[in-house]
Amino acid sequence: MRRKIIFKNLIYLKKFLIRQVFYMKRIIKYFSEQSLLVNIFSAGLVISGLVFVFTAQREAFPRVDFDWVVISTVYPGSTAEDVEKHITIPIETKMKEIDGIDEISGTSLEARSSIAIKLDPDARDKDKTINDIKDALDKVTDLPDDALDPEFTELNTSMTPVVEISLLNKNGIRNDAEEFELRKYARMLEDRLLEVNGVGKVDKKGYREREMIVEIDPAKLDNLHVAINEVINALARKNLNFPGGIIKTNNGEFLIRTIGEVKSTDDISKVLIRANEMGYWVRVGDLARVKDSFEEETIISKTLGEKSITLTVIKKESADIINTVDDVRSELQRFKKILPEYYEISEFNDMSYYVKRRLNVLVNNGIMGFILVAGCLFLTLGWRIAVVTALGIPFAMFGTFIWMGYADISINLMSMFGLIMVLGMLVDDAIVVAENIYRHLEEGDSVKDSVINGTLEVITPVAGTVLTTIVAFAPLMYMKGIMGRFMWMLPAVVIVSLIASWIECMFILPSHIYELEKNNKFHTSSVKDKEGKFFKMFKAKYAASLAFVLGHRYKAVFFITIFFFASLFFAAKNMKLILFPPGGVEVLTIKAEGPTGIGVQNMNERLKKIEEKVAALPEGELDTFTTKAGIIQENPSDPFTKMGSNYGIIMVYLTPFSSREREASEILDALRKDSADLESVFTKLEFAMVKTGPPVGKAVSVAIKGDDFDVMKKISDEYKEYLASIPGLKDVKDDYEDYKNELRVYVDEKTAAMTGITVYDIATTIRSCFEGTVATKIKKTDEEIDIRVIFPENMRRSIDSIRDVKIANRSGNLIPITQVVSFDKNASGVSVIRRKDWRRLITVTADIDENAKNVTSVSVNRMLDAKFAGIDERFPGYTVSYEGEFKDTSDSMSSLMKSFLVAVIAIYIILVWIFRSMTHPFIIIGVIPLTLVGIIWIFFFHGMPISFMATMGLVGLAGVVVNNSIVMIDFILVRRAQGLQPMEAAISAAPTRIRAIYLTTITTFLGLIPTAYGIGGSDPFLVPMAITLSWGLFFGTVITLYATPILYVAFADLRLIRDH
Repeated sequence: MRRKIIFKNLIYLKKFLIRQVFYMKRIIKYFSEQSLLVNIFSAGLVISGLVFVFTAQREAFPRVDFDWVVISTVYPGSTAEDVEKHITIPIETKMKEIDGIDEISGTSLEARSSIAIKLDPDARDKDKTINDIKDALDKVTDLPDDALDPEFTELNTSMTPVVEISLLNKNGIRNDAEEFELRKYARMLEDRLLEVNGVGKVDKKGYREREMIVEIDPAKLDNLHVAINEVINALARKNLNFPGGIIKTNNGEFLIRTIGEVKSTDDISKVLIRANEMGYWVRVGDLARVKDSFEEETIISKTLGEKSITLTVIKKESADIINTVDDVRSELQRFKKILPEYYEISEFNDMSYYVKRRLNVLVNNGIMGFILVAGCLFLTLGWRIAVVTALGIPFAMFGTFIWMGYADISINLMSMFGLIMVLGMLVDDAIVVAENIYRHLEEGDSVKDSVINGTLEVITPVAGTVLTTIVAFAPLMYMKGIMGRFMWMLPAVVIVSLIASWIECMFILPSHIYELEKNNKFHTSSVKDKEGKFFKMFKAKYAASLAFVLGHRYKAVFFITIFFFASLFFAAKNMKLILFPPGGVEVLTIKAEGPTGIGVQNMNERLKKIEEKVAALPEGELDTFTTKAGIIQENPSDPFTKMGSNYGIIMVYLTPFSSREREASEILDALRKDSADLESVFTKLEFAMVKTGPPVGKAVSVAIKGDDFDVMKKISDEYKEYLASIPGLKDVKDDYEDYKNELRVYVDEKTAAMTGITVYDIATTIRSCFEGTVATKIKKTDEEIDIRVIFPENMRRSIDSIRDVKIANRSGNLIPITQVVSFDKNASGVSVIRRKDWRRLITVTADIDENAKNVTSVSVNRMLDAKFAGIDERFPGYTVSYEGEFKDTSDSMSSLMKSFLVAVIAIYIILVWIFRSMTHPFIIIGVIPLTLVGIIWIFFFHGMPISFMATMGLVGLAGVVVNNSIVMIDFILVRRAQGLQPMEAAISAAPTRIRAIYLTTITTFLGLIPTAYGIGGSDPFLVPMAITLSWGLFFGTVITLYATPILYVAFADLRLIRDH
């Protein structure tokens, strides 16, 4: 019953389409006779497309929101536990009320809280979620008074640096005066860069803010009976510029302003703290040394081992990356002219270089592909058909460029590769239409009738082949997650190009053929004229081999089945699945962690040992390297930046991968091996490659959540021990950090109350002595300078100095701190507290050795599942989840498989519409899984793992590979209608379509080969997809030539058996 309803609906649909044929005939006739209009339209389209090409924004990757927001809060002088209790947890608690949050990660460390919130990728209104987060943040009113206001940052690709500039003194920085000079030139350069068209922000590293340091001598405080808070209050009261209103007189109005500002160290030294009628006074200079210096150094920035200030240039979202960097470089050349000779400017991490190179690679390979396609058409079809069909390529390309302009799509890696991918497909429909028109001309029809009837006859199969390709790529536009947001425009560009190509071959191509042939009486440029001996011989050989195979079709089906399952088994055992293989890597990172509390200067000295190893790399491999002590951050948009004196990172920038002999992985392994003797110097040392493509997590990542760090550490140790025993894994570690020593101060509240001192008085006085208190600020036109009151540096380095602290009570008397407190020097506290989804977190990670066989993220996580199946029962209240690349792979592949399934179903529906049969589409779709076998062996012989881009190519390939089967089945059915038996029809029809199948395959294949093998320059990120589509189509065509007739005849046999 259902089948009858389906067929009935299809018949109604066909009747509707038949009515449309009449209108299509009139449209085709109109356009074929209006050559001037068609030519003007075509020229206008090409010109408009060129305008977009020359004015479009160029960038490396599409502009993407990462769906991450970061909330950063500074709480000076606090411990990690204080930050967690008073900052992180209160903010996290407010976020529980918000819909649209996928996960929330918090990091609490000394003096700083960082909360990273990942938005739900499926949320309908992300702007509302972001606004809700901001509103919830405003409602957090119970933060400590001395905590700074939380900073809210939304992360996206526009925050990625476009170039980094290092400014250094070649003689080194030996004192404050030299640092002042370096800082002055860095500020000048920053101001100049901000004026460059396209520059949105300049971020500085290694740049210390200027401070006026008031170093209090505790002995003089005692002798003069002055408390440290008196000094702070005196400075705050003195430094004023206060408006007093307006005096209106007959001579005019006068503004009243009370001036008491301090502007220099001398002004600060002269500030009165205390005075009396007897002429006795105490000034700041009587008990303190005032110096013009800098804030305490928390981050040390270096280039090639020399101390520097690094300026990271971030472009405006709408700016063109190439033009922006070119303008920055021009400004640098002008700035160098005013620099002293002993200064040096170096550029690195120039993203415009990568964009230029990628675009050149794509353009070169696109041009080569076009030449190969056009050459193939000329050699096989003759110059007339070759010209009119090849014209469809620029028409479709420029039509797509116009759409990209209206859709605000930039010229980037994804959009350009979409154009190259579709390059060879654009002539497929034109070949079919042109062939059919010339067939009518050879049969003696008039030019007008040939153009109209020849086009109308193939309108349905051409539309079918275009639709199957479109529906194969369409689901890729709706992939979820970060992968989908990076990749969506690739299938979009392919689809728009195919639609533009169909419009061209239906309406523009007939007009061109009519104009070309209307005065030609012989029409000698037909397909037959170019058939030649090769195709005649090939047809004969193919017909003979097909007859033999069809005669043994059941043996062939058995062999194909065995080969199919054997190939899948082989792939499961021998092929790796890696989301983004590390091909073409040009940036390495070395992340180091030292013992907790070692100090940034000590960490800098330790990093020098690694710098020596990096500097020893061959000149042909090393471009430059930068070092930062006190922070681990790859770029300003890194949501998991680590800040602390025991952190450090070295960014190693290699020469282009095409110009060096060793792969980045080999260089990294060599550095790891050379640095093996430094493992005792650092608590953690991680070597990694910065891969191209969307961000993904670690190959192995185990998230352990709970409340007690001791229990979580025990679970972590079990995982680390097991992972270390698996061959092929490296860099096994967790992110738990050792306890940091604490000097705890316990207040005797009874004694404190008797002496008139509060716990707050004690805490703030201790902080002023060792952390320092900003009493006031000096405001200049271009900066604000803190005036910080603090103990001298030598006293801040000694634990015993705290015993010299005296606290003023309410009567103004100085009470020694030792009278009201006791000390515990043996205490310790957690240095970093990480949280995820409102619970504490320890993450165990590991990387996979690139040379290891049969070890993948998926296989390792399956082993972990089996090994720790009962972990939740052994540790109730604690949860373990597997994340990182495994989760990314699972999510991405799940989304891809859904896209693949949707594509296959949509293709089947279209085929049912075309053939009005439920079985013939199964025969055609049967080519798709068989093509998968070819992909397996292609990647195996290329020595490449199956990657996300390869799998994405396979989904798109599904729509392309069935086109040849559609044509073949269509012609077999024609022969059947002429009265031939199934086997006779297959042997007769298949060879007649060998030429069309060859042309549609070879044009797409040749269009992609330059990109697949880097003939015009290589981009490893795109190679897997190019290889999948090119060789997959080639292999699929070979299968189509035999498997499709075999399956057709086999199904006919089954129907015959069923009927009998």
